[in-house]
Amino acid sequence: KAELPEIKGSDDVDKLVLTNADKGEVVLEKKADKWEVTKPIKAPANQANVKSLIDNMKELKVSEQIEANATDETKKSYQLDAAKVVRVAAYKGADKKVDNLFGKSGGRGQVMMVDGKPGVFIASGYSSYLYTREVKNWRDQEMFKFDDANVTQLTIDKKGSVFSFTKADKWAGTFKGTAIADMDEEKVKAAVRAFKRSNADDFGDGKAAADTGLDAPESI
Repeated sequence: KAELPEIKGSDDVDKLVLTNADKGEVVLEKKADKWEVTKPIKAPANQANVKSLIDNMKELKVSEQIEANATDETKKSYQLDAAKVVRVAAYKGADKKVDNLFGKSGGRGQVMMVDGKPGVFIASGYSSYLYTREVKNWRDQEMFKFDDANVTQLTIDKKGSVFSFTKADKWAGTFKGTAIADMDEEKVKAAVRAFKRSNADDFGDGKAAADTGLDAPESI
């Protein structure tokens, strides 16, 4: 058996370097009290996803050693070679706290190595999806959020056809400047709720408005 280098919590780490085989390297760094992605792009990080990763690293346990000295052939058979390995290094300042390599998962458990140790081990507690996210999922995906109960105005402009809604005691609306008769207030409330929180699925870094259609939007 072997003891894994210990991480006590988020305060014990201020930098994470993740290498996911051919997906490249992602670097996350803690600036003040917030995590940021610093490689391959610079952007605010998804704080919850970083916390989930660190929490999982705390739970990792080695159950047995299956190879005393790993060869290049052994590493390849266990998917611990450069073409397949998932690697995470955690730092506190200049001090490297953890450098773990994860390979094949099977009936015996998760195969792993620890940098600086020649052996191959079986570990428990590893959740692969926490370590293998796409770069976009390490980023903060929240675009905006608000309390829909505080909204008093909603305007939708679809190529010059403007709906305008205002709330006093209840919602009232106009279309192209003319009052909407027998308006269904619940539909306006539903529209506001639909907009109250918006998260990105992906990012258009470096794209011009003409590339995305935002130079001439269908509606605003």
